[in-house]
Amino acid sequence: KEDADRITKDLNEAYAVLGDPPARAEYDKTRAGNRSGDYRQASQWDSKVPVDGQNSVEGWDFVLRYYPEAEKQRTRLAEISGSLGFAFQVVVLDRKDFGKLQKTADGLLAEYLGRYFGTSAQIHHFALSAIAAGRKDVALELNRAINALGSPSDVNAGNLISGICKPCGFQQHVELEKPVDGGTLVLVIVIILVVVGVLLALGR
Repeated sequence: KEDADRITKDLNEAYAVLGDPPARAEYDKTRAGNRSGDYRQASQWDSKVPVDGQNSVEGWDFVLRYYPEAEKQRTRLAEISGSLGFAFQVVVLDRKDFGKLQKTADGLLAEYLGRYFGTSAQIHHFALSAIAAGRKDVALELNRAINALGSPSDVNAGNLISGICKPCGFQQHVELEKPVDGGTLVLVIVIILVVVGVLLALGR
């Protein structure tokens, strides 16, 4: 009971910071000069948290009955970290702000990524892709690198990502919008002109 109360208190304090822009800015500034949390310890804690989360927090069954969207958000977080899904349950039940379930989930995810993987959005995306692929070893190496080197800017994040991918044998799959080359563009224009010509001929 004491551990649950302490976790609830810590989570609410963290969430309050996330919801206050000046406090969040100060938090990010402070974190930028400090070491990140130990992702290895977080992974060990995750192994002790029930994956389904159904009975891990008292009262969650009522949340599921009246706000089924909450389970969708909990599952999304739990796939990243069991303790993150648990934190979502605790915060939702304590704050009872059921109209902002996604905002709550997004806030907790942002805090989690900032805690273990610095402040770069590109690094966060890379960490999530590694975790989704079941490569927590890659996420652990990323966490260790950030603890040693500090959180890189988005401009320099690519160097860190490349340096981790090669020795770990991990390839990040990122879908990027490909620019249309000149030949394709000309072909598209020709097709449009042909279609327009056919339509005009039919209309005569």
